[in-house]
Amino acid sequence: MHTRARLDAEFEVSTHNPSNLVVVENQGETVLIRAAQNNFSQRRKAFLIRQLAAEGYIADRYQGFSEQAPIAGLTWVIDKSLLMLRPGATRRTRRIMFRLIGGGCVALLLELIVLFLLTAR
Repeated sequence: MHTRARLDAEFEVSTHNPSNLVVVENQGETVLIRAAQNNFSQRRKAFLIRQLAAEGYIADRYQGFSEQAPIAGLTWVIDKSLLMLRPGATRRTRRIMFRLIGGGCVALLLELIVLFLLTAR
């Protein structure tokens, strides 16, 4: 198998069956996998780890990972903080919504002005 010359330090994987957000951190000889929810079976965890190794996201030595014989240097933790919104995201969303609502109000006001001007003639 071919492995990338330099493994990324951190990347996110979004799974859909089951729905989960997984952050994989390569820390030298160890790999930390943080999942947002505890909805993976042991079999599904092993499959995901083997898939990440086969695609070159983590070291090739994890391709032999199985739920019966885990490999040292791999840690799987549940991190509920991955589900929380970051403050920048909420500020950006509020700004967009205020602009959208403000623009809609200005458009409605202009339509009412045009309507009254046309009916006044």
